[in-house]
Amino acid sequence: LNARAVNYKFVRAAQEILGEENVFATATEEASHEAIKTIVARGYEYIVPGGGDGTLCTIINSLVDARKADKVHDTTKLPKFAYLPLGTGNGMAPLVGPRFRGRTKIIKMQKTLTRLKEIVDECEKNSDMIMPLLKCPMVEVTRPESTNSTVPNSELCFFAGSGFDSLMLSDFNIIKRWSKRRVKPIRRFLGSVAGYSVALVTRTLPSCLIWGKHKLICRITIPKASASANASRATSTGTYWMDPRRGDTAIKVRPNNCQSNKDFFPDDIGEDRQLLFEGTTGIVAAGATPYYGGGLKLFPFSRVQPHGMHLRIGRINPFVGFLNIPWIFRGTYRHYNMKCLDFVGKDFEVELSKPYPFQHSGEADRWPLKKFRLRVADEELEFVDFLKPRVVLGYDE
Repeated sequence: LNARAVNYKFVRAAQEILGEENVFATATEEASHEAIKTIVARGYEYIVPGGGDGTLCTIINSLVDARKADKVHDTTKLPKFAYLPLGTGNGMAPLVGPRFRGRTKIIKMQKTLTRLKEIVDECEKNSDMIMPLLKCPMVEVTRPESTNSTVPNSELCFFAGSGFDSLMLSDFNIIKRWSKRRVKPIRRFLGSVAGYSVALVTRTLPSCLIWGKHKLICRITIPKASASANASRATSTGTYWMDPRRGDTAIKVRPNNCQSNKDFFPDDIGEDRQLLFEGTTGIVAAGATPYYGGGLKLFPFSRVQPHGMHLRIGRINPFVGFLNIPWIFRGTYRHYNMKCLDFVGKDFEVELSKPYPFQHSGEADRWPLKKFRLRVADEELEFVDFLKPRVVLGYDE
């Protein structure tokens, strides 16, 4: 358990249901790493992360690191996850089921934990009963080698990118730091989802409209193999452009030998890669899950490929985006003049003309990046699916 909203009441409620020895309440990243070592040593089959997307990804990355370092215990497979959305954005919540809102958050958490415990106990008693699980791919973010040892070279997350979104997160962190010196009601208000709106209206939008701060020049490349003309469409491999003119039809990206503008990108494209996009954009982000956080369905095509992700290149004016927020939130916004480009694939390398704020898992990165690579990780995660199954058996007139 690790989130702003988690207090001793949440911790105590979880301990009463799961047992005090099985609940780890952490307040810092260092404390969570220590808790993960204990979890790996005990060999839990299920882990129940309580927090936001940042907490969830921190736990997953810590588990991966601990698994590599542990030479004693059987760590060949990651445990299954039962996610409790107790953070701010909670982008994974709509995908796997539980949604905790308002003052009843602790009551809903108790009901979810009780139900989970009952299902696990029933599965142990009855071998015919199957735990409802949902497989979910992850995005592996690879940064260039850095001299700063505090920044990991590679991390797992569910969504990441640069542009308008990372700029807004950076502004949100500035406002949140400012609010720490204010009274408690202001701290709570600006530290919640409402703080994003305040950051958007007071800092991000003005800086983008007046100075064009969101604009970045980027070059995106993909593996040549993924654009091979001989690749089978039935295998769902390769990189596809979602054509809004044809009702979001997936069009396979063709092989090309296009070269870059040497003024912005003097380095040649690698022999094993080809150009996908080069130009000015306001956002370049990718996600392996549909939701960004707060109900924003920024990556509606993320599950088109069972083991793929959705890359979105947004080139619309910020004010136009602001006017279309309802449609962007629902994932239904389309632009027919190439101002919003959507691709589905497994490997995208992004180069920027200059360092720019970067975010993953809804958290602003510590340092601006000029180059990063987004790939679908080999191993999928398994989440306990709290949504009720729906099976269509027929049609009753």
